[in-house]
Amino acid sequence: MHEVLKLRGAAAFSATRLARLTQNVQAVLPKLKGLAAEHWYFVELNAPLAAADLERLKDLIGAHPSDKVPAGTLKLVTPRLGTISPWSSKATEIARQCGFASVTRIERGTAFHIDT
Repeated sequence: MHEVLKLRGAAAFSATRLARLTQNVQAVLPKLKGLAAEHWYFVELNAPLAAADLERLKDLIGAHPSDKVPAGTLKLVTPRLGTISPWSSKATEIARQCGFASVTRIERGTAFHIDT
């Protein structure tokens, strides 16, 4: 039985980089009120994790989102289906080396919240 955890993470970009990206998007989409970007993690497991192990895994990958959910339409950007990103390969290997034997794969995406 495989399970996929979906975990919100922290901001994907620094404030300066996000401001620059917002300006570039506003040039194309003048009605843009706000733009936010945060990482999302997708963890495929072949066995459930205990609560303490889940917290350790969140610490390992940095899945500590802000309490505030960004406003706007969610657009999720992930690697193509069927591909395994270099980030995924490395993160999965690190998790296994840290004792997470039930982790089959970890992938990271970027969630853009576009408020118009």
